[in-house]
Amino acid sequence: VLLFEVLVLVSVEHSEGVRCFAVFNSTTGECHDELGEVDQDDCCHNPHYGYLTEEGECRFCGPDVWSSWSSWSSCNSLCNQGVRQSHRKCLGRDMSKCKDINDNLHIEPCNGTCCDVKEWDAWLAWSPCSVTCGGVGVRKRQRTCGSPPECFELCSGPSEETESCTSNMLSVNDDDH
Repeated sequence: VLLFEVLVLVSVEHSEGVRCFAVFNSTTGECHDELGEVDQDDCCHNPHYGYLTEEGECRFCGPDVWSSWSSWSSCNSLCNQGVRQSHRKCLGRDMSKCKDINDNLHIEPCNGTCCDVKEWDAWLAWSPCSVTCGGVGVRKRQRTCGSPPECFELCSGPSEETESCTSNMLSVNDDDH
């Protein structure tokens, strides 16, 4: 009976259950190839594995390392000076062991490019007249802003023109022959 109680006590002491993955991508910080749910300590017997935390974040079983820096974000200003940023994450079981844990964000100045180009492209051809058999109709033509889509509001003036038109062409109805 004593042996049974010792085994029960030993088996109760274990780490939390986690979803374990055979592949941890240190560039993206993502886990791939799920192996199933096991104790965290059992998963991390292989230092190349990764596991999913309760918060849904993938962690590396190996020594704490920094991920690669992310691509730079877009400039936060469409026109004039702004900033852009790049970030990285500490990957591992004990994130406090990454050197300088606060070195996870780079910020640099940038200039928005919307001020550089704010001109309309040439007008497109006029549409056909809206009437084909006498009378007064309308026709339209359009143009597009030569700036990038996020800078569209910087092109001033209309994107479409409308004018009156007449047509002297008569439609021929085949039933009248």
